[in-house]
Amino acid sequence: MASPVSGVSSGLSPGLSSFVGRRREVTEVRRLVSTSHLVTLTGPGGVGKTRLAQEAASGLARQFRDGIVFVELEEVTDPSLVANTVAAAVGLREQAGRTPDEMLIDYLSSRQLLLVLDNSEHVIDVIASLADALLQGCPDLRILATSREWLDIPGEAVMAVPTLALPDGDLPTDDHDLLEYGAVRLFHDRAVSTVPGWALTDANSRHVAEICRRLDGLPLAIELATGWLRALSEKDLLAKLSDHLRLLSASRPGHGPTRPGSEPCAPASSGATACACRTSSCCGPGWRCSTAVSSSTSPRRWPRATACPRPAWSTRSRPWSTSPS
Repeated sequence: MASPVSGVSSGLSPGLSSFVGRRREVTEVRRLVSTSHLVTLTGPGGVGKTRLAQEAASGLARQFRDGIVFVELEEVTDPSLVANTVAAAVGLREQAGRTPDEMLIDYLSSRQLLLVLDNSEHVIDVIASLADALLQGCPDLRILATSREWLDIPGEAVMAVPTLALPDGDLPTDDHDLLEYGAVRLFHDRAVSTVPGWALTDANSRHVAEICRRLDGLPLAIELATGWLRALSEKDLLAKLSDHLRLLSASRPGHGPTRPGSEPCAPASSGATACACRTSSCCGPGWRCSTAVSSSTSPRRWPRATACPRPAWSTRSRPWSTSPS
């Protein structure tokens, strides 16, 4: 049986691009991990759950004697392979007569380790069962999960990941002040890396601010949009957002296609969701990629590309008294 080297993180790669506008959230995630055995980051696709988990976990290495293990579950389509995937990430090999669950509990029971389970929603029931078993048998284990749906097991702390901060449309758009907003800062940083010499100026600041507002501060949508600055001015990009599905889900200049299967926005069947569309798209005029959720209602499962209501982040512990919207 292979064993991970003590104190070494596995699969936790540092981000190659700048991490923007999440200082408060990073602090809160680290606080929750220190006080709860299971923390789940929830939110719609494209809101930045994975990157937030990576950034928060990277600063916790000293707290876990046996390291941090990052498990990517997005490509695991067979629920029966979830435990095998986690075991392989930890460094365990198959043993005759023993299930992956048994091996994991036996190995982790004496170890102080942070297990990051990324993109769990499509295998949520199996993940919930496995996490429950691991936490009951492994007193020093901590689990940080990302999912559009929380695990709903005892002791879980849930944090809704918000979209990035946006400037008020009624306020003056001074280019310096705009960079204080996470959405504009992200647009700026990605634009600078995409187009040499690009800068936020008095001439383009209003268009940039409006682009970010139109994209509701969703990090993935903003990053996809900045890729078009090679071919479009900020003014033209803003105008093209009315044709959002064709623009943001099509091949960017110099790139292959983003993700196939982008679907057009459709009217919500109830007042709970204003729009539900694919992660690689954003909404145009008449639509908003936001979820209209009253203060007494919180969805257990977020749509793929709707944004948390703003102010959007809070923590809650199971059980949640609300029903899915």
